[in-house]
Amino acid sequence: MSKKIVTELSQINGTSALTIPSSASDLLHLYEHVVETRPGSRDAEIFEKIRQWTFSDFSSQAHEFAGITKSELSSWQTRNRINLSAGQIRPDPIDLQRGYAWGQMRMAAAVNRLHSDRPPPSALEIHLH
Repeated sequence: MSKKIVTELSQINGTSALTIPSSASDLLHLYEHVVETRPGSRDAEIFEKIRQWTFSDFSSQAHEFAGITKSELSSWQTRNRINLSAGQIRPDPIDLQRGYAWGQMRMAAAVNRLHSDRPPPSALEIHLH
């Protein structure tokens, strides 16, 4: 592990000492500490495991494969607006509508030769229409 990464991790964790983990267990402890102190890191870890599950033989449930409870999986899905349907990670229907609306806006702008840096519409804008 490079000193730059360790320095950045120590700055994130609020420690000033520059220490390089000497063993795999020390590195695992450092990783767990970062996951606990950095919001969203655990969600990324769950997403990675669920993505691996989608390529599995589905012999185990998604929450078992990810090593979490059913309620944690449910709250993760709600928080990240992800639907696990038929063994696939599917976006929330509002996100599909946002993508479709943005595609229509970009296509109309291209036809009319308009240049814009406008981002996709928000979920609120989709609900209002």
